[in-house]
Amino acid sequence: MKNKEQIYFIAGCPRSGTSLIAGLLAKHGVCVGNTTPGDKHNEKGYFENKEIGRIIKEIMRQNEMKKRSDIKNIPKKLKIDFNLREAFLKIVKDNKVWLFKDSKILFLFPLFKKAFPEAIWILPYRDINKIIRSLQNHTTWQKRLSRVKRPKKYCQEMVLKLVALQDRIRSNTVNYIDINSHTIVQDTNKAKKFIENCGLEFSEEIYNEFVSPELWHV
Repeated sequence: MKNKEQIYFIAGCPRSGTSLIAGLLAKHGVCVGNTTPGDKHNEKGYFENKEIGRIIKEIMRQNEMKKRSDIKNIPKKLKIDFNLREAFLKIVKDNKVWLFKDSKILFLFPLFKKAFPEAIWILPYRDINKIIRSLQNHTTWQKRLSRVKRPKKYCQEMVLKLVALQDRIRSNTVNYIDINSHTIVQDTNKAKKFIENCGLEFSEEIYNEFVSPELWHV
């Protein structure tokens, strides 16, 4: 590992390859902590830190933001009654190279930019129609979609909102890396370039062991 100290935030739409990217970084030595285990939709894991996830939910609650798709307007000034940086560092402890992955941090970007100005933001992207189809095939999302009148429109609105929020990050003065998740699965050289752009040493052995094209979700 080249980096002695680095923070990565992986922020993209659900089913856009965020777990793939987070897992690949984790396998190359980046700390992810206690994470959500895999299931039939993501067999190798979701790589979402459970403890940090609870902090995110609390911030969303404090700002009256309940669901990703239902948020029409993000508050102009986000409020928080604790020190975000201190809360995160208590969880990651002595790990100097770590990541957190969650699409909800797209809504909370101003807070994270202020607390972690040195972070690298990784913005996975994928064909929007494939994201929507994958959401509709996912058991958890199927339950959510069963409660709305127009599930496809519901997905479209959410995905477009999150894509727009990725654009907000790109327009700010932060370090960010765009990555097409599909190319990571299909092209070892693209994966190598991505890992090296993150300041890490690429291992083809790790890549071949972790990345399984047959598991790429549809």
